[in-house]
Amino acid sequence: MARWGVRPSHPNPVIYELTFSPPLAAIGLGLLYTINDQTANAKVIGFQILTGFGVGLCFQNGLLAIQAEYADRPDLLPQATGIVTFAQLTGAALGIGIVNTVQSIFLNQELRSNAPDVPFELVRQSTEAIYQLPKEQQQPVIDAYITAITKSFIPIIAAISIGWIAALFVRRHNMKERGVTPGAVA
Repeated sequence: MARWGVRPSHPNPVIYELTFSPPLAAIGLGLLYTINDQTANAKVIGFQILTGFGVGLCFQNGLLAIQAEYADRPDLLPQATGIVTFAQLTGAALGIGIVNTVQSIFLNQELRSNAPDVPFELVRQSTEAIYQLPKEQQQPVIDAYITAITKSFIPIIAAISIGWIAALFVRRHNMKERGVTPGAVA
């Protein structure tokens, strides 16, 4: 808990991470949405680090918030923790399916509109095939892939924004008053 300037003596450091980290992730994803084939690798890596930092700060805090909520009912902690873990895993699985579908739909649209003369199935199945095409056909296919990837960030930005709004409604318990001690429920 004593990371990034958050003191363990503070009554509820989780709230700060829950409310300030989703905007960081959303900003990082918004920046990733702006990439194109001219974007430097260093920028893309920086955007990914910002996104990862925002997601990473809040990912496990749901479990800490549950521990604070049920500090007076320790018999419910296993069920509450299980529900949070189930929700996180299910959300991740559904999110992957949604993002892959969005990416696939946009890739199909972009390939058909920007590169109609390119063998569709060949470039759809493998990015390695792009460099076997004539030079004049490569750029439209690369642009189609970039557009499809950047468009796939839209549902993630929406989900993170919803998560941020939900985090604003998390109860602010004083963890010391509720009897939660670091490492007590592990």
